[in-house]
Amino acid sequence: MRVNGSRAPDELAWRAWPLRRRPGRGALGIALVAGCVYGTWDWTRDPWLTGLAGVILGVAVAPFFVPTGYRLSSEGVEISRPWRSWRRPWTSFRAVRPGPDLVVLSPFARRSWLDSIRGEVLLLEDNGSEVLDYVEAMVGKEARPVAG
Repeated sequence: MRVNGSRAPDELAWRAWPLRRRPGRGALGIALVAGCVYGTWDWTRDPWLTGLAGVILGVAVAPFFVPTGYRLSSEGVEISRPWRSWRRPWTSFRAVRPGPDLVVLSPFARRSWLDSIRGEVLLLEDNGSEVLDYVEAMVGKEARPVAG
């Protein structure tokens, strides 16, 4: 495979941990979850609903607080977190949507609100251009939208 005219690596691997890069946001996230759990308790006085609120919010923000490993190879994308690992082949993606600190691999050719739910979000460290070049080469640059 070639990227920018030179031979690309057969595999790209890295680990992203947003909490390490932004500890202030981590403290804010914990305070927000704690405030919502307290608000649920104050409103309902039901330990089951309060516990459910804590679990739902905890699961929702967990990717920020734990490291995520990424491995890109000719076969596809592998993502691993402490509790789960999964793989997706390149054929399941139709578009690449880059952002400032992430790249979304979408199964939809056009932009959709389901992109980050049905696709895969790759959190970047200091390897943004390398990852973007690699995924564009694998998914196909023609799949990337020009704007909007």
